[in-house]
Amino acid sequence: MSGQYGARTGVYPVGGTDRFDWSNRSLRPVDKVTELPLDRDIIAKQLKAAGYVTGMFGKWHIGQQGDRRPGKRGFDEAIARMGKHLFGR
Repeated sequence: MSGQYGARTGVYPVGGTDRFDWSNRSLRPVDKVTELPLDRDIIAKQLKAAGYVTGMFGKWHIGQQGDRRPGKRGFDEAIARMGKHLFGR
């Protein structure tokens, strides 16, 4: 959605320190982050600013609460499956 690799956005949905005892490793794994930071623009916001009507249908794995929902990130309409349907508005 942002046009950036996960490492650039800070989203790391797999792994995490809660899955195993990492204390005897030389490097600490990255924290599990599943929400795209609000300071990252996604394509829908840019398209909407250019006058397009935007819609999203499918998976939404970059945030489910408040301003992280699809309708707050630039989508006029969104139907996503994350255990339940999330609507853009």
